[in-house]
Amino acid sequence: MAEIIGKQLGKWIIDREIGRGGMGRVFQAHEALPAGAEEAATLHYAAIKLLSADLAQEEGFLERFQREIEVLKQLHHPNIVRFYDSGFANGCYYYAMEFLCGRNFDDLLQEKGHFPWKEVLAIAVQVCPALKLAHDHGIIHRDIKTQNLFYTDDGTVKLMDFGIAKVFAGKQLTVTGGLVGTAEFLSPEQAAGKPVTHRSDLYSFGVVLYTLLTGRPPFEGRSTLDLMHKHRFAQFDSPQRLVPEIPYDLDKTVCELMEKEPAKRPANAQVLLRQLETLQNKINRREQHTVVTAKDGMAAAAKDEQSSMRSNPGPATLMSQLIRQEVAAQQRTNPLVRFLNKPVVLVTLFVLCLGIVVWGIWFRPGESSPSTNEGPRAETQAEQLFKKAQRLYNTGHKLAAREFWQDLAIGFLEVPSATKWVNLAMERLAETKGDPQDEHEWGPVNEALQKARIFRDNGNREGAERIWDAFENMYRHDDTAYHIVKQIQRDRRK
Repeated sequence: MAEIIGKQLGKWIIDREIGRGGMGRVFQAHEALPAGAEEAATLHYAAIKLLSADLAQEEGFLERFQREIEVLKQLHHPNIVRFYDSGFANGCYYYAMEFLCGRNFDDLLQEKGHFPWKEVLAIAVQVCPALKLAHDHGIIHRDIKTQNLFYTDDGTVKLMDFGIAKVFAGKQLTVTGGLVGTAEFLSPEQAAGKPVTHRSDLYSFGVVLYTLLTGRPPFEGRSTLDLMHKHRFAQFDSPQRLVPEIPYDLDKTVCELMEKEPAKRPANAQVLLRQLETLQNKINRREQHTVVTAKDGMAAAAKDEQSSMRSNPGPATLMSQLIRQEVAAQQRTNPLVRFLNKPVVLVTLFVLCLGIVVWGIWFRPGESSPSTNEGPRAETQAEQLFKKAQRLYNTGHKLAAREFWQDLAIGFLEVPSATKWVNLAMERLAETKGDPQDEHEWGPVNEALQKARIFRDNGNREGAERIWDAFENMYRHDDTAYHIVKQIQRDRRK
């Protein structure tokens, strides 16, 4: 395509090649000035992505190229590369997008080794809204990686290259070999050939953050097949183990993003953004407190030093002052106080008090010595679960209580030490079987779960998962809604 330099495509004149990818090459171009415009007029630049006519004949390439155009047309966000226009000219399909000054993170990692964790946190906070917008439009990127994230010279992070994105509402593309994405950043479900969801992008984003924090990906392999196997089954070292200064909360979030089971990852990019912003705010508050405390300490130290310099008596003078103060204090006290201050009296009183304490501890009638006393009996897990269920039942949360008793009866059935609590749980289940349930309290939630079941039964698993994710995140730590979480788990298994 060397002959394309200097040619005009639509309103753009090609200047130079700046990159190439799986579907073609990318060129820098400037907008042709309209007739009569002054030569000093400001030029507008663009990055032009070209798909040659020969490549357009290959199966799937043109469709993928046009799909990327359609995706970019829908997404308008400061952290997503901006689309300008598209067309066909000089035997090439092309589209024009925002020209960015900077470098992608793949190049930056080769230069820097890894990024400081605070910078990675700031990068993640920028990418989350871009992912949320794409997912809200029903678009899964499917190829989140360091090469597809661009760091501009002004510090803005841009998500780009939607060439293999999956659009829920659109016709699905067939990919030769079945593998879509880059092996180092592939989610376990993609590696297994299972359907992708927005949580697949979150996994790949977790791999990106891991790589930026540590300077290497979580898994390395001799082949694509080896990497795919590791993403599905292998465990990785936590980022904090490799870089100890990484905060625990950030380490935990990255590890959650890279959970093998999609349901264990954050529910969506918005939930992830809230977690990261909470961590940022916590760190900012801690740093501000440290600065304020340090300033106060320095001011106090300076004040003490000045005071000491103003009045710093010598040793003889200091001893004289102390003696005079002690004599004056003794003269001010009454005779009884002076008597009690005598050393012999103080020692006698101390021994008497000590004897009373020892007698009270060791020789209290009717009680054994402390060495034979036992501490309070520790409750077993089964007992704790039974009592938790009973408290829920007493406060009117009968459905949640019955779920706890049922899980206790099943889970501890074969544990001899828990037989008492298993039997009690089964008795309570039998006693409460005919009780009126608290359905009225959970009416709207049950309606939503019924809608999710309809989605699932009609093949719209994605719609069902969105509802399940929402309620699971709201209620997973709420004991009064334990029956709701259990119902979601049962619905998911069908």
